[in-house]
Amino acid sequence: AETPAEPAAEPAKTATTGAPADAAKKGDEPAAPAESAGHDDHDHGKEAAAKMPEAIKPGEQAFYGSKFTVIEAPITLAKAIELAPTAAGPVKLEATVKSVCKKKGCWFTMSGEGVEKDVRVRMKDYSFFVPKNSDGAAVIAEGVLKQREIPQKEAQHYADDAAQAGEEPKKIEGAQQVWEFTATAVELKAAES
Repeated sequence: AETPAEPAAEPAKTATTGAPADAAKKGDEPAAPAESAGHDDHDHGKEAAAKMPEAIKPGEQAFYGSKFTVIEAPITLAKAIELAPTAAGPVKLEATVKSVCKKKGCWFTMSGEGVEKDVRVRMKDYSFFVPKNSDGAAVIAEGVLKQREIPQKEAQHYADDAAQAGEEPKKIEGAQQVWEFTATAVELKAAES
């Protein structure tokens, strides 16, 4: 199955350059650095290179990051988790955005039917962000899914980021076993209001 065509009315913009996503050439993509062993280096200052996208409007469809390279139809998040231990290379999956970093949109969590714990999504190399108001959007994402243990400090940082203004962050106790998805391409379809 082919990937659905991007809407013709308004081409998707890349978060890093603002250029139409379909104008990107293979050589324009940044070289992939070695995967970080952890996320202790999560620092909102590091993400200054990526530009915060505008808010997504109700019912709007938008694309972020690179072009999709997996041509098969997306699989469910539950199926991706099932296949992750033996998966080689990127996977394209569909889920629902649960919450987004309220500071910059530099990460989000997604959920799906049959998935007990939300999966955290980070954008590869922090090269793009998603709108901070993407909560509840349908998402198709391409990237690599891995399970790892995160230290309490990192888990607390995420809880602090997720807290709405004036809201007390959730208190995290101890290291957390989590699924993480490093996204290279994201398509969002905002919920209708």
